[in-house]
Amino acid sequence: MRNERLRALLLERGKTPDQLAEAAQVDAKTVERWITRGRLPYVGTGSRWPLSLGVDEGYIWPDALGKDEIAAVSESEIVAVWPHRSEVPRDTWGHLFSDAEREIGVLVYAGLFLSEDAGVQKIFKDKASSGVRVRILLGIRTARW
Repeated sequence: MRNERLRALLLERGKTPDQLAEAAQVDAKTVERWITRGRLPYVGTGSRWPLSLGVDEGYIWPDALGKDEIAAVSESEIVAVWPHRSEVPRDTWGHLFSDAEREIGVLVYAGLFLSEDAGVQKIFKDKASSGVRVRILLGIRTARW
């Protein structure tokens, strides 16, 4: 099974498998096997370089972790959860969109409030002007009689 997380990280960071091999002090074919065959690094090898990519070793190789560690890594990808949209603090939307560096993608069924918020509209405009890709899809419910 391919290691899509590792492949995506290299693409996102603009790194090549050869550069990764050098950082991890392994052969380039080893890195190729990590990516294309989902091989796991030997103990210690994988921990030399993941932090330089801004991630933890467990993010790249979740299968190498124990059950408790897998749960912790999985939960670390979720920043916050609210039971209802109305409970999300208003400034959270602004902070979320303001921090975007490459892409903003909004796909909501009940999110018309975003299109009516002048502050959010300004953030979208400024981000798009600076080269951030902004995509918005708002759903609408029609009454069935």
